[in-house]
Order: sequence, then C-alpha cells, then structure tokens
Amino acid sequence: MKEQLKLEISALAEEKGLTLPKSWQNKSEENLRIMLDEMKNDELEAEVETVEKPEVEVQVGEKTLSIVDMKRLNKSFLKQLQEEEYVDIEIEPNSMYPAGSTVPIGLNGVVFRVPVGIYFEKGVPKSIAAVYRYSKTETRKATDAMTKKLTGEIKVQ
Repeated sequence: MKEQLKLEISALAEEKGLTLPKSWQNKSEENLRIMLDEMKNDELEAEVETVEKPEVEVQVGEKTLSIVDMKRLNKSFLKQLQEEEYVDIEIEPNSMYPAGSTVPIGLNGVVFRVPVGIYFEKGVPKSIAAVYRYSKTETRKATDAMTKKLTGEIKVQ
C-alpha cells in the first residue's frame, strides 16, 4: 500500500509541476495518505475517514484526537487564516534557503511554502508573516550568541 501511495504522489506531483521535499519518501503510510489527500485538494477525505481506528492519536487535555480530527482542525484554522488581512512578504536568500527554494512557515498545523527571493504583495496572512518575523529575529539572536562565544580569546595554559 505504501508503495502505491508513493507512485500516486509522484505522478500527481509531476502532473501538477510540484517539487517534493527530499524526505517525503520516508513518511509513514498515514502521512503519505494525508500528503496525497492535500495534493488532490481533499478528494481522499472519505477514504481517510473510513479508517475505524487510526494508527496515531494525540491526547489534548481530556480529549483524544485522531489524525482525521487534527486534519479537520487544521482546515478550520486555515479558513481563519484565509479570512485574515494579507500582508507583503519577501524572504531574502541565504545559505540555508537559496533563491528558487521555498521556506515552510507553519502555524497550528497549517504550512505556507513561500518562495525565496520574490516579493509578494499581500502574499500571506498577517499571522504567518508574524511567525516568520519572530523566527528570523530568534535565529539572528541565536547566531549572534554563537558568534560571540566563538570569537573569544584562546588561552594556552
């Protein structure tokens, strides 16, 4: 079954001109189903919902959520994000994300893949832009802290 999912994902990605992440083939069967479902714009929803006992469940407070429950929550949150004000975004190329690549920016299970080196007017919801700015600020702080530690004086005893 897992091999069949991989074939379907590859074919659909080629058909739609999508570039798959390097690690996509290492995903579990359930995650491959979700990936294929998302690529088909939820055409597999009925098949996924017929699974009697999901392989993965998550305890949230007193409630246990299945993969299907989490997907529903993500869709609900995506709708909230789509209703937000959209703001401009441009991600500068760097050594980790060169021009032509995409940066995944996620919030509550919803991930936007933003192309690097391209200015997008009204490109992403305000919350997603805030997540990116926060991440960029924290990364800069961590890099500065490491640089300070690495540029200290070496003493030989």
